[in-house]
Amino acid sequence: MSDISVIIPVFNVEPYLAECLDSILEQKNVALEVICVEDASEDGSKDILKRYAKEDKRIRILENRKNRGLSYTRNRGLLSANGKYVLFVDSDDMLKENALQELFQYAQANNLEGIVFDMEYKIEGRFAKEKLENAGVVLNPAIPEKIRNGKELFICLSEYGNWKMEAWRYFWRKDFLIQNKLFFYNGLLHEDILFTFLCLMHTKRIANLNHKYYVYRKRDASITSQMNYKYVESHFIIFLEIFNYWKNHNFDKRTEAAIGQYAELAYGRFQRAKKYFAEFQQLSLGSMADQFLYEKIYERKQRKYASLEADKITRLKQAEKVILYGAGEIAAEVTELLEEHGVAISAVAVTDKRNNMKKLRGYPVYGMDELMEWKKNAIVLIAVTERYHNGILKHLECLGFLNVMFLDKKE
Repeated sequence: MSDISVIIPVFNVEPYLAECLDSILEQKNVALEVICVEDASEDGSKDILKRYAKEDKRIRILENRKNRGLSYTRNRGLLSANGKYVLFVDSDDMLKENALQELFQYAQANNLEGIVFDMEYKIEGRFAKEKLENAGVVLNPAIPEKIRNGKELFICLSEYGNWKMEAWRYFWRKDFLIQNKLFFYNGLLHEDILFTFLCLMHTKRIANLNHKYYVYRKRDASITSQMNYKYVESHFIIFLEIFNYWKNHNFDKRTEAAIGQYAELAYGRFQRAKKYFAEFQQLSLGSMADQFLYEKIYERKQRKYASLEADKITRLKQAEKVILYGAGEIAAEVTELLEEHGVAISAVAVTDKRNNMKKLRGYPVYGMDELMEWKKNAIVLIAVTERYHNGILKHLECLGFLNVMFLDKKE
């Protein structure tokens, strides 16, 4: 038995594959096997794999006869793995030096079923760089390093707003995954959102380490790919699977709250995705019951408050920063509206955050005085009851926020 099986799904990554493989094969002081599952690439990826496998017997190549997607490919690698622990690595990413040795030794010494760790970016391309720079207001705080059960860690991810759910962030003991029948849902996009959730619901001993063991390559080609309908149905199925698991198990209040927040995020992704498609399409995934529910909720719910004309949406899209003022029912509706129109919300804010919820639909709630550095380049969209508008406007003017927008009145 190997210490570790590294499982790499491979599809059309010719420019990056050698760098990925080199970073893994250079790992020291662990008995290693590298399982490369070739998913019917159309470029030179397969030739690179064959060349590497000829030179290094630790590499095994499994070939899919046709393109099957990440879920099937990762599952095939997992079922073939001989290692005590498994790590999923994307074929355009890399491992840091000594990552596997340190993860293996820590897992062994503490009898762990899993470890979640940190990562760093390798930015390639102007659009990838700009997307990262505009991604948010503040870096989420690091979760204190500790050995917990999976539900406790899930609560931390929720309360810190620091969701780490990508499959490649986790180092798992193989028998834990197999015994609990934890596999990727075939046919889904973004399948690790569901897979990691289920793993965390099952594990009894997992550690979080804030060390950066993984290098994630963020490149223009990976973020400008065209959205298709598979994205819509995948996020609906992910939401439904999370919801059904939540409904069929008993949890304490903090876990309930964390799962509710996670389900809300999943549902929001579905709602944002379906706006790109004017016509309804049948599900290609799930059961007849899933299809029934899908048809019932597909139409957007009627909003009570949120309304913005097209010119305001355009201005918000072009803004350097968008601050949503408000943390109540109106603001919650507006977050959905903005998300559906692809408007990035830089921050949700109020006058005094001590008198409001800490989060609104997953967005941390800040005090306006914490965002003073943005007063010259942000649009503040007011999402509160009309009778408070004048007082809020005066307060914002005193702080120096002069670019203010109000919702349109509902007819």
